[in-house]
Order: sequence, then structure tokens, then C-alpha cells
Amino acid sequence: MAKGAAMGLWKGKKGSSVFYKIWNSNNKEKQGVREYQPEVRNPQSDGQADQRMKLLPAQLIKGALRDLVSRSFQGIAYGSKSRLEFLKYALRAETYPYLPKGFTEPVPGEYLISRGTIQQVECNFDDESEQFTTTLIYTTNFDNVTIGAFSTEILNKNSFLKEGDQITFVGCLSGQTAEITPFYNWAYWSVVLDTQSVDRVMDIRGSDTLLLGLNSAINRLTLGTDVGNICAAGVIVSRQGDDGLYLRSNCRLAIDSQTLAIWFAEETRAGTRASYQTRQTRSFYDWPVEEGGEIAGTEDGAYTLSGLQGAIAPLNGRQVKVRVNSGTGLTVACYISSESTEEVKFLVDLNGNTLPYSSGAGEVSYLRQNQVTALANLPTIVYTNASRNAAMAAPMAEDEKPETETEKKTRSKK
Repeated sequence: MAKGAAMGLWKGKKGSSVFYKIWNSNNKEKQGVREYQPEVRNPQSDGQADQRMKLLPAQLIKGALRDLVSRSFQGIAYGSKSRLEFLKYALRAETYPYLPKGFTEPVPGEYLISRGTIQQVECNFDDESEQFTTTLIYTTNFDNVTIGAFSTEILNKNSFLKEGDQITFVGCLSGQTAEITPFYNWAYWSVVLDTQSVDRVMDIRGSDTLLLGLNSAINRLTLGTDVGNICAAGVIVSRQGDDGLYLRSNCRLAIDSQTLAIWFAEETRAGTRASYQTRQTRSFYDWPVEEGGEIAGTEDGAYTLSGLQGAIAPLNGRQVKVRVNSGTGLTVACYISSESTEEVKFLVDLNGNTLPYSSGAGEVSYLRQNQVTALANLPTIVYTNASRNAAMAAPMAEDEKPETETEKKTRSKK
């Protein structure tokens, strides 16, 4: 039953209509109504999976940079409308990470996190220094530099900036835990250009994590870190206009494509899509199979390990047994050892053996599925069952066939 006065806002269900309040209306209309759908379809098509693949990383970035994207779009009201504006552009991004369903780390993509009319400050990753070089001209070192000295230098060398402008530096710091699990931490901080300030730049909260530097070869300001690696960066300029409203610069995140390469690989995309299309079951065999135990439309293949870091780095170049799409050759599932559990799944080589590595202090561990990013969320097949089915399907040699009763009696009489 719908609730509310006839001339007010209606809430609830009446007949086949559902009434609700529009919280983020861009006009004066507050009453919303939609048709009730008793059966919600979820066909899990490629198109739907691709759209969900775009939404998850965008939402994770929105959460990590919530304070920024809530107020970084010029002419858009602060809060939810600004965050929706970010999502609108994020879903149009061409370069975004392929994150499997349920993933929680905010991996960067080339997202627009600010939009406005102030001249843009661009960033580009420099492989040699492992820092991002900005287009801001700067020539002075940062040892105990004051905000006043920094402001004077920046204003003298970059004519589009003005006294009182706020410059916000944004960066994503990446690394791995002892469990070889990648993490992505976002940091950002701001400095207001004030030529009279005697406070030190390095005393601004956050400046000890996301570090400013100098590329003396071309006299440009750089962004880096000494806690892990910096894999994405951006710079936003803000300014109060004559009408009291704030102006912004465009800022599209720049990324280190080599460090983040695994998240943009075609094989990762295939595995990610599969994670959105595989229906959840309680079965340990989490992939639909045909009679005989093989995945429909696939064949056995090999995946060559690469990009492994830390204790598992010596396994780079080794091959693990997988299933690949017969048409495209893309990896769609991986084989695991029969000693695996629902929580811990051990990958196997082409002969069905686990892959050992030294985890320190003389201890031996075995490569797990969640330690290989490209395979971490693929469906799995227990190797013993797969090999047994393959053996049953293969024709037996004459000397391998079991004896019949007649053959046994004939042999015993000899």
C-alpha cells in the first residue's frame, strides 16, 4: 500500500507502480515512480558483464577518493551529485582495470577525477626515476623549503597560477604484503599558494607519504614516494572565482602502465568476465562441465607465470596447467591440486605437480591460485579428476587392457 497525502510525496507500492522520493533530482521534481518487476532477470550476457566490470573499479576509486570527487567538478553541487558526475565519466573511461567480482582493492585507471576551466596540470610516469613528472615548472630543492618560497617559485615560473590557488597532489601507492597480496593505498594533500607563509611544505599532513621532488634535467616538479611504489598520480588546481564559486582544473589520472600491466591484460579481462558470469554454487567444482569432466568449448593449455614478485619470483617462467577457450585461446579456468581446500587452492604444473618455493627460514610453501593475479579468480578444476577423465577417454594400448576371464584361464593352463 502506498503511503502519503495525494498532494504530497507517495511512498510504497500501489497496483503495479512503486512510488519513491528522488533524492538527487536535478529539477524540482521529487516524486519518482517505476513499474514493479516481480521477476528480475539476470542473463549474465557479455555486455552486462563488461558493464559490471567497469562499475566495480570506478566505485572503489570513488570510495578511496571520496573527499576529492565530492567537490571536484566545477558547476556541480558538492556531495552525491558530484560523485555521480565522477561515475558518469568513469563508466566512459577507455583504460580501466579488470577487477574480478568481489575484489576490494582500489586499483587505478585513467579516470577523470576533476573537471573545470583552469589550465590542466598533466603527469607522466618516468621509468628511470620511477616518479611522475608534472608540467609544473620548478627549479628549487625541497630541503626545508617554506610554503612562501615554494609559492613564489611556482608563481614566477607558471603564469596561469595565482596567489591563493590551492594545488592538490594525488597519488596511488602500491606494494605487496608478506602473503604476496597486492595493495593500493591512495594519498593526497594540498598546499595553498601564499608567498608570505613561513610554514614548511614538508609539515603539511600527507606530504611525508606522497613526496614532491625535482626533475632537474627539465626543471619540472615530480611526484613520488618512499613507501612502496607510486603507480598513479594527478594534480588538481582550485581557485575561488569572482562570484565566490570555486573553479577547478581538469585532472585525469596518469598511471604506470608497466606496474599495473596485469590488470589491463587480455587474459585478466577474460578471467574477470568469467567471474561475473559464473553462477555461485556450493560445489567445490565451480565451473559448469560436460559429461566427462571437461569445460564446454575448451581444451587443456599452459599458462606461463610472469610478473611474480617477492618469494615467488623464482617461479617466473614456469608453466601451470589451465583450460583455454578453444576459439580464442584465452585462459578460462585453472587446474588445482587434490590437496587443495575451498580456502587454499594450489596450482599445478603440466604434470599435475604443485610448484614449491622457499618462503623464508628454510620453509617450503606451494604456489596458490590467489598469488597469481591473472588466475586468482578463475574457476578451478581438481587435477586428479581431470586427468582421470582424460585417461578414461584415451584409447588403451594392447598391453594395458585388462585380461578377460577366458584369457586368465588360458594363461593359467600354460
